[in-house]
Amino acid sequence: MNNLNIERAILSTFLFINDTNDILEDVYKLDLRAFSTPFNKRVAEKLNLVRNGHYGFLSYQLEESVRGTAFEFDWIEILAQTPLTLKYSKRYYDDLLKKQLMKVL
Repeated sequence: MNNLNIERAILSTFLFINDTNDILEDVYKLDLRAFSTPFNKRVAEKLNLVRNGHYGFLSYQLEESVRGTAFEFDWIEILAQTPLTLKYSKRYYDDLLKKQLMKVL
C-alpha cells in the first residue's frame, strides 16, 4: 500500500469508528505533518476537533466542511469498507509520521 492510501486508510478508520465498535479509548491525536496532501491534512484537522467520540457525524459533514475532489472523498469511503482497528491504524500512523519527519531532516 502506498503512503497516500495508508493516509486515507488511517483517516477512514476514524471517520467510521462508530460503525466498527472499536474502543474509543484507543483514539489518538493526529499530527498533520504525517499527511502529504492538503485534503488529508484538512480531514485530519477536522478529526482532531471531534469531541466525545462522535466521529460518525463528521463523516456526513465532511463534504460540506472540507474542500476536496469527489475522487478524494470516494477513496475514503471505499477504504472504510475494510476498516483498520485503531491499534493497527496507530502502527501505520506512527510509521508514516516517522517517514514524513525523516524527509524534513
